[in-house]
Amino acid sequence: MASDYDALVDRLSYDASLAERHIHAFLKDHNDQILDSLFSLLSNNAVNDLSLAALNAALHDLKAVILPIYNDLLALSASSLDAYEKSDLLKRIHRFLQLLKRLSDFNLSPNDPVSTTTTTTTTIGTGVNEREIARAATCICEIEALLSEVDLSGIEVVDKELDFIANSKLLVVDCAEKLLDSGLKSQNQGDIASGLQIFYNLTLMPTKTITIIDSILETVTSKIHSTFTSLKVPSENTGGNTVGSTGPFTSNSMWTGLEKLMDFMYDEAVKVYTLEKVLMRKKDLSSGIVFLNEVVKVLEEPLIDYFWRSVSTYFEKELRVVTKATPALHTTFQAGYPKLLRLFHDFFSRIAVFNGIKISPDSTSPELALLLKPLHQYESAYTNRCLARLLDALNSCFAEKSVLSGSVGSLNFKVVVPSRDDVEKLFRLITSELDTAKFDKSLMKSVTKNISRTLNGFITKCENINLTDPNTVINSPPTGPPSMIQMTTIELVNSVWLLTDLVWNLGEEFESDVLSDMLQDNVVSLNRLIQKLVEPLLMGLTKELEGILIKIYKEDYGRTGKQGNKMNEAAASPYMIELSQRLRWMQREVLSKLNCGDDSKDWIKQIGSRVITYFLRHASLLQSLSEPGKLKLASDMTQLEFTLTQLLSSTRQKLEHIPTYKSLRQFRQLMFFELKQFYELGDDGVDDVDKVMVLHYLMGRSVELGRMMPVSLFGWTELQYSEWMDIHDGDGVVLLERCVDMYVEEVKKKGEKEFAVEYPVIRHILGM
Repeated sequence: MASDYDALVDRLSYDASLAERHIHAFLKDHNDQILDSLFSLLSNNAVNDLSLAALNAALHDLKAVILPIYNDLLALSASSLDAYEKSDLLKRIHRFLQLLKRLSDFNLSPNDPVSTTTTTTTTIGTGVNEREIARAATCICEIEALLSEVDLSGIEVVDKELDFIANSKLLVVDCAEKLLDSGLKSQNQGDIASGLQIFYNLTLMPTKTITIIDSILETVTSKIHSTFTSLKVPSENTGGNTVGSTGPFTSNSMWTGLEKLMDFMYDEAVKVYTLEKVLMRKKDLSSGIVFLNEVVKVLEEPLIDYFWRSVSTYFEKELRVVTKATPALHTTFQAGYPKLLRLFHDFFSRIAVFNGIKISPDSTSPELALLLKPLHQYESAYTNRCLARLLDALNSCFAEKSVLSGSVGSLNFKVVVPSRDDVEKLFRLITSELDTAKFDKSLMKSVTKNISRTLNGFITKCENINLTDPNTVINSPPTGPPSMIQMTTIELVNSVWLLTDLVWNLGEEFESDVLSDMLQDNVVSLNRLIQKLVEPLLMGLTKELEGILIKIYKEDYGRTGKQGNKMNEAAASPYMIELSQRLRWMQREVLSKLNCGDDSKDWIKQIGSRVITYFLRHASLLQSLSEPGKLKLASDMTQLEFTLTQLLSSTRQKLEHIPTYKSLRQFRQLMFFELKQFYELGDDGVDDVDKVMVLHYLMGRSVELGRMMPVSLFGWTELQYSEWMDIHDGDGVVLLERCVDMYVEEVKKKGEKEFAVEYPVIRHILGM
């Protein structure tokens, strides 16, 4: 039958070609006549000569020739179109029969079960695996496309096969669904890929994927609803109290229910992530289109975002409903906010492990941030409770149990000082709060802000402890234990230093740069507070030692000792013995009780450095030193070295650790210099000795220059001059230079021509 239609089409094509040749021959044979007629019409005279009848006759003759040919062509064209439509219909029917034959060759039988094996082969009937099923899907898709392009209804050969095609499609879809279902349950990506490929061949892949996601969402939301509904249902074991009550059984049941919900959500979320992985990896071999992109086009957003946005919306809705119905549950969530938050962090940590992603402690995944949004309402209430706990612990540090009271002279005081145990309890609470919040960056920041406020409160309370007037120096008793003010200061300094050291190590302990940065200002303020507290104590100790050292002027460093007896050059002076005894007392009763690590060592070095500087200042002011006097002074220096060595050894330090120790050693050598040796001294501070002390010593060697010393010239006492030097640090050389200039003016005024032998050396030192 098809061959007859082909012959008819060929005959029509031949007739059309024959008519075209006849028209072409006619025009060729009558070409001259047609042209002559046209030229005559165009000429001016031809229009007048040619009659209307002749023109009509010519047109009639032309129409008589062309019209039959035109009618023949119309008839042939209509026959050709009809033949073409019938031929196209036959071709489609032929293609339909070919596809139908191919589909029937797959041997799909509705009675054969679909079985999934572990060898990546899914079969329907004998010898049909998932690859053949995918080809069958392609075949069905082509048949459906063919039937949609042209109406083949009413054709017997087509109509009788429609049921077979529909049943075959049902079998293929059923097979694909079972592949997807088993693949998602067992996380077998091969089965999932096969099922998706079948649906892709059926052009149903995006729709089916969204259907699967919606099915998972329905399962998850149903579980969320049932879990939260159970929290509102009274428990028979608790006498009708809700799960949100404060009873231990109900509270445990609530958290157990939420943990089970997280486990269930994890199992369902794994299916979504597995499906996304397969979709991302699968591509159409011919076009290279990624399956996931086709799904995203339909969803108009990433698949994972669609899933978690839907879960978050429903979770927020259910949470709002259940907390509104059960106010006690709302309170429980506020108190247990970190535990609730931890459930979600652990949940997404498991998701990250499944996806092979390493989560940074300081980062939050978009999915987690989306799901945590409904929980933020509880963070403020929890942080307020956290702050209340910290402030309670802070107030307990300054409770009446730590009151110290006493009096010194006319000063009566009663203060509350935090003990070491109080500080450790406060810090344990701080550590506990941080440990509870460390898994969440936002909560960690909120808790750290509370800790910062607590530390500021601690600093303020310590600053409000009025041990002394700011300008008062804490003095020591002559004998026995330290004064109450000293004991109170020591305990307060130890407590503040302990808290400072513990807070400083928090950043390293919790491995958080954010924590270190946020508490940096608190550490600085605590260190400043320590210095503010310890300064009056150290000042009192140094002032007491300075009061002993100033007694150096009571010693006779001339040629004879007291009462005209020859001095004992090897024996230490009484003031130096008193200094040694007092330093030992300070070390035993005060300094050893300052448990402040390296800061305690620095304070001891600070005291030692001040003692050496003060001693050298006044030793350099001594005048008319004899050789035995120099030896006696050198003996005092040796005794001072021994005393300071004992002081430093208590903290395992050496005398060389004191910066001014070199000055002491060099000054001892400098006392025995000849004048010419002073020209060999260096520039920077005259080696290690302060230039002022060298000038003092040189001026004191001369009677004339000694009278021009600031002490004699301005009528100051040695103590007043020493205080002036402390205040005007760095101006000593300028003052001494003025004194030397006044000496020169006095010599010139007297008309003397010679200066003291020390004068050139002094000018040399001043010029260095």
